[in-house]
Amino acid sequence: MSQTENSPGLPDNTVYDSIRTVLANARQKAYTAVNFAMVEAYWEIGRQIMEAQKEQRAEYGAGLIRYLAGRLTAEFGKGFTVTNLKYMRQFYSAFPIGHTLCDQLSWSHYRLLAKIEEPPRREFYVKECAECNWSVRQLERQITQRPPLCLEIRTLSSVGGRTEKGTGARAVPDRKQDAGR
Repeated sequence: MSQTENSPGLPDNTVYDSIRTVLANARQKAYTAVNFAMVEAYWEIGRQIMEAQKEQRAEYGAGLIRYLAGRLTAEFGKGFTVTNLKYMRQFYSAFPIGHTLCDQLSWSHYRLLAKIEEPPRREFYVKECAECNWSVRQLERQITQRPPLCLEIRTLSSVGGRTEKGTGARAVPDRKQDAGR
């Protein structure tokens, strides 16, 4: 008989299952907290780079990022390349209000979202991503396979939002349907 099976004199698996659930939940909470702390740190790095570059010439900005990349990589290891620092700057530029960041999204989510130029469209995808618990791949698929949203996104309830079959995602309002209303 294996250790996981009940045998005479041993308690049932109820206590084990309960403890296992507690540990799994604690690990998930720790992962989410650490991930969001890093997202906030990258936002702050982007903010500081933007502030430092605001009043300076373009040459200074490029030199600053190269300088920071070298120093940060030497002290903290990989992850602070010129490219990644530019992503952090872009992240801050796309999400300038730090308290609006969503702790359900990872750095990889935000890197994709920061590339969306239209703020209403970006906000739509942030909301959908969090509500539907999209993975980074699902978010990328939604962004690349959907037609671009108009700049004036109305709430889905006002245009009869519906769920796309099998994706857990709400469909983008159809402008042709809206015209007939």
